[in-house]
Amino acid sequence: MSSVIEERYGVSVSGSSWDSGAFKLWEAQSPGVVLFSPRQPMLARNLVTGRYEAACSQYIAQADNTVKTVGGACSFTVTTGLQYDEQQIQALKDQWRTTLGSDPNAPKDPTFVPLNTRKGTTQLAIPVISGTPSKLTQDANDAGTPGGTLTYMCDLTSIGAQEWAGAIKSGRSPVAQIMLQYEYLRYMPTCSVEILIDGKRTFDYFAAHLKASFDGFWYGGSIDIQGQFEALRAAGAITMKFVGLDDLPGGMEKIKENVIQTVTDQGLKAMLNMLFQPKPDVKPPEPGSSGGLFGGANLALKWQHEEQAIDLSAKLEFGGFTWLTERADLGLDMFAVLDDTYVNTVNTELQFPATVTVVGDPTVSATAVAWTASEGQAPQSPVFGNQGGTQTYVVTSKSPDDVTISYNAKIDYSVPQWPIVTTQGSGTVKAGSGTTLIKPGAWVGSTNIYLYVEDVATHGIKLIDSGSTNDYLVVNVSYSAPNLVQPLKASNRLSLDTPVTFNYPLDPAGRPGTATFSAFGNIGGKLTFCREQPISLDESAVFVLVSGTGARLVSGGAQLGEGDVTAENLLARRDNVVVSGTGAPASETTKGGPADARHVQGTIVAIEYDTDGAAVWVTSNGKRVRFPLQTSKLASGITEKEQVELALDASGTVSQIIVDLG
Repeated sequence: MSSVIEERYGVSVSGSSWDSGAFKLWEAQSPGVVLFSPRQPMLARNLVTGRYEAACSQYIAQADNTVKTVGGACSFTVTTGLQYDEQQIQALKDQWRTTLGSDPNAPKDPTFVPLNTRKGTTQLAIPVISGTPSKLTQDANDAGTPGGTLTYMCDLTSIGAQEWAGAIKSGRSPVAQIMLQYEYLRYMPTCSVEILIDGKRTFDYFAAHLKASFDGFWYGGSIDIQGQFEALRAAGAITMKFVGLDDLPGGMEKIKENVIQTVTDQGLKAMLNMLFQPKPDVKPPEPGSSGGLFGGANLALKWQHEEQAIDLSAKLEFGGFTWLTERADLGLDMFAVLDDTYVNTVNTELQFPATVTVVGDPTVSATAVAWTASEGQAPQSPVFGNQGGTQTYVVTSKSPDDVTISYNAKIDYSVPQWPIVTTQGSGTVKAGSGTTLIKPGAWVGSTNIYLYVEDVATHGIKLIDSGSTNDYLVVNVSYSAPNLVQPLKASNRLSLDTPVTFNYPLDPAGRPGTATFSAFGNIGGKLTFCREQPISLDESAVFVLVSGTGARLVSGGAQLGEGDVTAENLLARRDNVVVSGTGAPASETTKGGPADARHVQGTIVAIEYDTDGAAVWVTSNGKRVRFPLQTSKLASGITEKEQVELALDASGTVSQIIVDLG
């Protein structure tokens, strides 16, 4: 039976891993457990028909006394799950055991568990001359359930429709790329890395090694760029200073080596987001060709000119259970398995696709949707499991924009005591209702609970030795909310190497709930209690901290003693890697303004150009304020919705813009 709290297996502090075919195996912090994850997503197959879940449509219309391709659309589904039956899965596990058997340090006869991931985001990059990702694909950027499916849809131009159809029919790859990023749970010793980027040397290097495009940007593929970061680091343009790794006990040199590699990898990913942006707006060579875009490059350097380059700094801190970032950028080479049976020709004046997409969530049992169109399609009642999915219906109408789409969805969660959530909506296709997006996770709250033992000597936490400890607590939680008939109560085992996650149903009306927590168990051979106390439901993580005086809950609502450094550090870190630093030069905080310059922090909402120069509109303290710029070049490196700090001279004119990269 499902519970509101569940065990979380994290990658071990050693970070040991093995490649086995299309999968990667990780040693878990919990003894006898090996985690697995696919090395790259693949096209999903329909379990009934065996066909790949992909389709490309060319829209044909009568124009100028001839039939022309006026546009098109493409949808395809990729999966990170196991597309195998029971016999194939058993054969796969036997293969994994063979891989592990060649390593004397690998666990013997382990239990295989999927790698814990979260906060998956996905993006489809395609040249604008070929098409654009549909609004549904842009909105549904949640990667959904780990091991589930991800569906992408794009609207194609007349050139793009010919290019994609031609590529599929000939076994080639269309020009597009998928960028997938997610976080996975890993145990790390307390350490940090400070990253310093020499702006001028970095810009000069990329200007010499990346390819310039007609729009003034320097482009490259993410894999190639990450390789060039290593060259920049070797040349001294990027420096990394490690702190804390020398504190590891003796005999852990191999672990230290793996941790350094992990921290370096996380630093490179942080720099990738600091210096580059997705901008696949590059002109292909010829209509109808699948070439161009520099072989699938999809990232552009944010600096277009040397004077825009500034020194940057960032700091990554790790400690205990930490969610680390992983990327899986891939082109559409997977399309090579498709053929011309996946290409359709339709009349755009009569038909259009309407879709229902449910984002996967592991807490869901089923989502039942009642979907209707005002004309051109019979009512439909699709049902989705916890992996979610997309259902497409072809609607026929002489006036597609005027068709009204309505839906009523009921979400049944896997925990029996949770109430059923109902959501509904209605609107015309012109208003965007042709694509229906339902996120069951919007009504689910989650708090991670971790167990740590305090090290009194260092005012920190002890490094876990999971092979020699039997310490654990039994966690009891109780949750009450206006939408529940009676409180939810659950218990689970919490150990040093296996944290738990407390999931609970949110009230659809927005009314707050309350939760309490208590625990008891054996720590260090002593019976340990943690009295019942409330949990603040707006916290992503809370901690049970055990010391010589007993156990206590460390949360935002707890009363902490003055100078309680360990508890304060835990609350400051939560369960995320902390990224700090600014886009300001490393040697100074401001430059170019007078001594009495003042600073304004806010969010860019608009960039204004006129005959007198340029100005920015910023929302600060709830007000929209206009600030003129000393030079219009200041506006070339910023975009709307960025968090910025403006340095103003005595006249109120912006002399410098500092972009918050955190």
